[in-house]
Formats: sequence, C-alpha cells, structure tokens
Amino acid sequence: MSGLKTLGKTTPDYILNFGTEFSYKGFKLSATADFRTGHVFYSGIYNNLTGQGRSFITAENGRGYFVFPNSTVEGSRTSNTNVLTGPSYGGPSEYAEYQSFIQSDDFTGVDENFILDATAFKLREVALSYTVPNKYLDKTFINGLAIGLSGRNLLTVLPKENRGYNDP
Repeated sequence: MSGLKTLGKTTPDYILNFGTEFSYKGFKLSATADFRTGHVFYSGIYNNLTGQGRSFITAENGRGYFVFPNSTVEGSRTSNTNVLTGPSYGGPSEYAEYQSFIQSDDFTGVDENFILDATAFKLREVALSYTVPNKYLDKTFINGLAIGLSGRNLLTVLPKENRGYNDP
C-alpha cells in the first residue's frame, strides 16, 4: 500500500478545565485539573523501546512466564526440565519468531504502529493555605499572614496503550 493516510489529529476535540476552591475557618483548598481527548500523537520513545525489546508489547504479548531448563521452582527441590512460554505460542521457536518480527524494521519501521491516543487527565495544581486570624497579629508589626503549601502536576492519567511512554 502506498500513499499517505490520515491517522488522526494532534489537536484535541475537547479540553475540559476544572477549578474549585473551598474555604473553612481560615483554611483554603483549591485545585485545578484538565481533561483532553480526541487526538493522537507519535511516540518515538515507544518505537525505540520496542526496537530494543523493552516496551510492554515485547514483554507481554506471548511472552508469559519462563522457567528455564534445569532450574528450580520456588518451594520445589526437583529440577525442572520444561521450558514454558506464553499461552499463544507453541514453543520457544515461535516466540523467537514473534520477538524477531516485533524488533525488526518491518514493525518498528512503520510509524503507524506507534501512534497513540493522547487522551489525558491531569491534576494541574492543588493548594492548601491557612490564614492566621488578625487577633494573633494585633501586637505585632505584621498586618496579615497566610501560610500555604502547593503542588503542581501531581497526577496524570493516560490511556493504557500509552503506559507512560510520553506525556502527550
């Protein structure tokens, strides 16, 4: 197949912003968050990790758990002579073929394989402050005092396919 194909767009369909602020007895809690959806992005990091055999698809698709020949299983004193591979592959050679394909240019050379959903929910900022009552400041040179604590980018929720490869 030749020619260019549109795989999506990099600008979100929707950007929803949330902000709130609560005050109670001198305490003030505020938070800002946003949600973006309806767009995609190319992940070069995901491509590179796949080529190196270190991405999730090279680790979980068919890989399963391995028990090496003549090794022991925890709690067992007998030697193991079976090699276990993932459930969808019949033996070590089939897994090796799969792994070779995923790490080859036939897969990693196709950028379409690394276009990811850019949907993201981000907790942008949370701030907590306390305003000291003026009755405690009357006999000082201080007119007002507020003590606060804030944090930024405390939480990011990405789609499962992204797995934290990139922040869209």
